[in-house]
Parts: sequence; structure tokens; C-alpha cells
Amino acid sequence: MTASFRLAVYAGVLSLSAAASAQTTQKGVVVQYNGQEVKTPLGGVAFDVRHAQSTISDRQGRFSLSFPTLTAGEKITYRSIAKEGFEIFNTDAMEQWHLNPKHTFRIVMCRSDRFKELKDLYTRNSSQAYRQQFEKEKSELAQLRRQNRLKEQEYFSELRKVEALYEKQLDNLQNYVDRFARIDLAEVNAAEREIVALVQQGCIERAIAKYDSLNIVARLRAGIESRNSVRSAIRKLDNTRRQLALSNDSLYRMADRQIATLLVAGGKENNNRIISIYTTIAYADTTNIDWLIKTGDFLREYTAEYPAALKAYQTALNSAITTQGPASHDAAIALNNIGLIHLLKENFTLAMDYYERALAMRRQLGVEENPDMATIYSNIGQLYSTQGDYAKALEYLQKAYDINLAALGENHPKAAVILGNISAAFINLGRYDEGIEKCNKVLEIRRATLGENHPLIAVGYNNLAACHHFKGEYHKAEEIYRKAMEMNIRILGDKHPLIADAYNNMGSVYENRGDLDKGLEWFRKSLALSLEVCGENHQNTASAYNNIASCLDRKGNIPKALENYTRARDIFTLLLGEEHPNVAVLNNNIAGIYQTQERYAESLECYDKALRVFRALLGDDHPNVASLLNNIAQVHYDKGDMEKSLEMHRKALDINLRTFGEKHPSVAVSYNNIGGIYDRTNRLDEAIELYLKSLSIYEGQQNSKNLDIARTCNYLAQSHLKLGNHDKVREYCAKANDVYTSLSNTSHPLVASTMTIMGKMHLQGKEYDQALASFTQAVEIRKNKLGENHSSVAALYRNIADTYKGMKKKSLADEFYRKADAIVTSPKQ
Repeated sequence: MTASFRLAVYAGVLSLSAAASAQTTQKGVVVQYNGQEVKTPLGGVAFDVRHAQSTISDRQGRFSLSFPTLTAGEKITYRSIAKEGFEIFNTDAMEQWHLNPKHTFRIVMCRSDRFKELKDLYTRNSSQAYRQQFEKEKSELAQLRRQNRLKEQEYFSELRKVEALYEKQLDNLQNYVDRFARIDLAEVNAAEREIVALVQQGCIERAIAKYDSLNIVARLRAGIESRNSVRSAIRKLDNTRRQLALSNDSLYRMADRQIATLLVAGGKENNNRIISIYTTIAYADTTNIDWLIKTGDFLREYTAEYPAALKAYQTALNSAITTQGPASHDAAIALNNIGLIHLLKENFTLAMDYYERALAMRRQLGVEENPDMATIYSNIGQLYSTQGDYAKALEYLQKAYDINLAALGENHPKAAVILGNISAAFINLGRYDEGIEKCNKVLEIRRATLGENHPLIAVGYNNLAACHHFKGEYHKAEEIYRKAMEMNIRILGDKHPLIADAYNNMGSVYENRGDLDKGLEWFRKSLALSLEVCGENHQNTASAYNNIASCLDRKGNIPKALENYTRARDIFTLLLGEEHPNVAVLNNNIAGIYQTQERYAESLECYDKALRVFRALLGDDHPNVASLLNNIAQVHYDKGDMEKSLEMHRKALDINLRTFGEKHPSVAVSYNNIGGIYDRTNRLDEAIELYLKSLSIYEGQQNSKNLDIARTCNYLAQSHLKLGNHDKVREYCAKANDVYTSLSNTSHPLVASTMTIMGKMHLQGKEYDQALASFTQAVEIRKNKLGENHSSVAALYRNIADTYKGMKKKSLADEFYRKADAIVTSPKQ
């Protein structure tokens, strides 16, 4: 199996907006954030707001927007609100901006350099706090293991949770930091200003202790309970209710800032405290749908407690229906997020059901073209992508992008997220140039908002490299993978799991270029680093074992390949269970080894295990199912059962045609496989017809110089060789050689295949010197790539011996026959 590399994909979750009364004119003011000092008016801010004419704030920061087409309560969306050297500070308020003529909407902007200084300070403090928490929790687990209070499997299970939490916190660090840096010091009381100052000094634990001393949750819960107790007498005690609501609202905001402080601190313990805050408040007041949604979001994203998240979202949905009727903005959000939980749990049918209900509800409300609708479309696109229907995925992702483009502009961060998913769909559809175009646009957007040195920029480079990798442009892919790797080393250091991933990417490039030794070198670096930073029983380590096995398999070191594949499978089984897709992939790879060893019954047993898993998870028409059917067909081919092999290959072809259409590389693979059966059964004209269809597909791709073309040319040359069509053999071998030259890859194992075919043609024509030269060149490539004792080297020695026999040089012929026999009979590694 070819070594794997990764594409970043994203699923969207919706957030709530506060409702407000509406009119056609919105007045507002822009002020400058000055820390604890009074805010000052900010003029010269340019507004580009959807459905309103552009305007600029005056010297007092005032502005007015007229909306001739919007109706009451509709959300205001903006393409840009900008002034050079400034950025929007109160982004939460901007997300909740609805038309309200009775309210002057306030926009707070901060100098960009000041905001960056704040974020840099919090990033340094938080990164240090995360690392300390991570090392503390690892040390505590190690102590429990030494005391025999944890069994080995329990220890590794808990360790994986700690590692996963640490990685999740690092991945979302900028979100935490951005959220905390936006705390408005002029809007909080003296106690909270003291807390923020402590965080800025790096004293996060003292800040948390200070929040604890304020007893916010208990006070807020008491306030909620007090409010609930007076509801029966609401008319008589209306003034009391209003005062309690104001007090509770203030405490809600304080609780939210307490959560932000805990997020900056990081660690499992603080996450548990956040869960307690969210859930205690959420279930004390189930009418606060916004808080229920945020509770579900945290449980889903940071702890992966999907049942608890589902409960929060379902409670939000029930509350929305009870308080707002059967169709509402809030209910649509809850439906979408419930769908996301089912997608994460791989309950695809249920996920689609909830997404479609969310779409139908938004249409019922007359809301079609807004960012929340785009999020649902994006999620449906991701669902189709997971199921292998990439064309349908692209359709929905494009809808999502078009909506966000109109509402937010082409350079908004949300556009980058959706474009990343679109690029992945293009790659899976074989539309590599379009994938590359989208990846470059993602990088352009992220550079503008994040700068050049940011982990998401490195992710963008990795995805761009993957496009070139799939396209067969291995040198270009290597260059960009290396750039991403060096950037991650600068940002994260050289002892990080993402660096092990980078080594795997480098190894996969070299493996696909045919440089198996170099590929193996990178994969072993990845394994060493994974063992160091993750330990033996970790998914990164298992992936490295798998990739090492892939190279060893192709080098002909079958026993060692089987050993590494088995180790990878054992780790994945321990971590994920027998029914996980990763275990199915390893069963597929091990089946390939058994097939090579002619252990056909064991091979088919492993393939069947993998097939059952993929069919159960993905359905009968997924591309992974087609790949497995191809592999099973090849076992029957090796057993000599051409009829069974042809049946399985045709099933795979049918799936690929339904999934991708007639012009996809996967369809070309199926044509080549069926052509191979026709070639073997001497139905040569039919074989050639299928090979030509395959070649036409590859040549119609956006990279007309790739190794798939060379491989298919070899198949055509082989069939024409059997027919004695030497002109055609020369034509297709020359075409293959043109590919090798254009890729600067004249030592790839495929070159040896081409030279072998040429040698056989010369041998047929009794052109012995030319045959000898071709076979000798093929031998050198095979020996360099696969070692001197590979079976393919033995086959070439027999060809050389046959050539010498034709030249009447018996002693030399006998010498090479003996060399071939020695390889065949020698003990294998």
C-alpha cells in the first residue's frame, strides 16, 4: 500500500445570535479600545455592509446604514469594516448584529499592533501553562502505573487522552488567546481587571484561584434559582425580575470570562472545571439556548464527549421549540449541531436527516443566503466526502463558498476553511490543478490574517504539497513538504508529533518516486520520533510502522514487511478496536503480503475482514470498497481463477464509474486490471482496447506526464509484444521513456519494466546486442532499488541467459541461469 499523507478538512458548527427588533435604519458609533481608559470616537472607518450603501464613520465615530430590503430581526452581515492599522475588537457583538433602530450599535476597534502584543503575551503564557499541565498529568499517570494502580492498557488509554487533549489545546491555542485578548478591561470590574493582569504576568493559577474566590457559578446558579422562584408572581414582581435578570446577565458574562481564563491555562483539570461551569448553568436554566449550544460545543470539540454534547444540543432544540415554536433560528442551529455529532460518530444516515431538517427549517423561515446556511451546506458537503461521493460533496461545498463569498467577501477566514475542503474534493476527483488553485488561495487568505509563520500556514503548505503529490509532481511536492516541515520545526520545535507526520510525508514522496531506500530512511526517522514523543502504543507510531512495511514490501523484504504491518495492526487494534477503518487498512496490507507468499486462503480471509468493515461503515459503493474488490480479484488472478478475478474487477469498475464518472484515474486502474486478465488469457485485442481507454483518461488529466501513463504504456507494449507488433512496442516504450525523462526519474523501477520489454522485443528479433544492453540496464535499476536477491533480478538474469543462448555463448548462458537459480533458492530475509 502506498504510504499515506493527510489533508486537513473541517466541519462547521453554528453559533447563536441574540434576537432584536428591526427597522430599516441602523445607527451606530465606532470607538477605539484604550484598555482600562475611556474609549474614544474613531472616525474614518469604512463600511461595506451587505444590502446597505457603503459609508464612513465621522469624527465622532458615528455612522448610519439604510437597509431597504431587510425585514425585522434579520441579521446584518458585512463584507468589511476597516481602517488601516486597526481591527475589530468586539467580534462577539458583530456576530450578533441584528437590525434595531432603537439601539445605537457600538463597534469597538483596537490598534492592530496593540492587539498583536496582547495575543503574543497570552500565547507565550498559555503555551508554557499547557506544557506544564501536560508534563504534570503524564507524571501522575506514570506514578500510578509504577504503583500498579493502573493496568498497562488503562495506562495507555489514559495517556492517549492526555496527549489528545494537549494536541487539541495546541491546535486551538489561537482561538483561546483571541477570545481572552478581547476581554474589554473598561467593561469589567476591578476584581476581573486584577485577574487579567495576573494572566498577563503569567500567573494563570493565581488568576483561576481569584475567579474561584468570586464564586461566580454558585452566585449565578442562586440567581437563576431566585429568578425561577418568582416566575409564578411575575406580574406583581416585574421590577424584581428585571433586576435579577440584569444581575444574572452580568454574572453570565463573568462566567464566560472565567471560562476564557481556564481555556488560556489549559490542561485536563481546567477542562473538567469548564465542563462543570457550562453544565451546571445550562441545566439550571434550560431557557438559555445560547448557553446550551456553547455547552454542547465545548463537550464536542475539546473533550469529544459526544453523548453529553448531544444531550446539550437536544435540550437546546426542545427549549427552542417550546419557547419559539416549531420553526426558529435557534432550532435550526441545534438541528445542524446534532447532525454534526452524528457525523462524528459515523451515523451518516442520522447526520443527513438532521442536516436536511436544519435546511428545511431555514427555508421555511425565508433564510437562504446567509453564513449560517453556508455552514449547513459545508457540513453536508463533508458528509458526502466522508461517504466517497466527492462530486456531490463539491456541489454543496461550492454552495457554501458562494454564500460566504457574497456575505463576507473572498478574504474572510471562513472562506479559507471551505476552500480547504473544496481543494480536498478536487483532489479526490482527480482535478489536481483546481485543487492546487484553491490551496494557493487558502494560503493567500491565511497569510493576510495570520502572517507567514503560523501553524495553519504550515497546514496549507502540506495540503498544497499533497495536491502536487497526487498529481505525480513528486519533486514539487517534496519542495513544499520540506517548506512546511521547516516552518513547523521553527514554530513547534523538532520534538513534536507534527514533525513525525512531516517525516512521513517526505518518505511517501520518495517511495512514490521509486527511491525506496530514501523513503525508508524518512519513515524510520518518523518512527524514532514517534516513539520518543508519543510512545510505542500510539497512532503516529503505528502509521510509521505501516509506511516502513510498505517500503520493505516493495523492496521484496517480505518477512520484515509482514512483521511491521502486524505491529501496526496490533497497535491500532489495541487503541481503536477491531472494527476501525485503520485496522481494516492494515488487514488489507497484510493480505497483500500473504498473497505474495502464495498463502491465498489467509490473504482472502484478511481482505474479507477489511471489506466487511468498509462496507459496514461506508456502504457498498464507496471507493475503498472498490479498491478492496480489486485486491481480492488479484488474489484470484494469482490463483489462476480468471473468471472470478474478472467478476470482482468488473464490480470494482462499476463502483468507480458510479462514483467518479468515466474520466477518473480510479476508472483507468480498473480498465488496466481487466486488461491484464485479457492479456493473460490471450484476448490481446480486448486488452489493448481497455489499455487505450485507460491511457486516454490519464492523458486527459491535468498532468499529462506522470508515471501512470508510463505504466499503461508498458502494458500496451507488452500486449503488442505478444502480437509481434514491434513498431507499436517501440512507440509505447518511447512514450514511457519520455515520461521518465520529463520527470527526471530515469532510475524508477518502471524504467526497468520498459527496458525489459524492449529487451524481449530485441530478443524476438534476434537483435542480441541490443537485447543484452536493455536487460543489463534493467538489472542495474532492479539491483539498486530492490537489492541483488530480488525475484525480479532473477527473472532478468534468465532473460540475459536466454540472450547468450541465442548468441551461442553457452558458458555465459549457464552462468546466468545459475545466478537466477541461486536467487530463487536462497533463504529470504
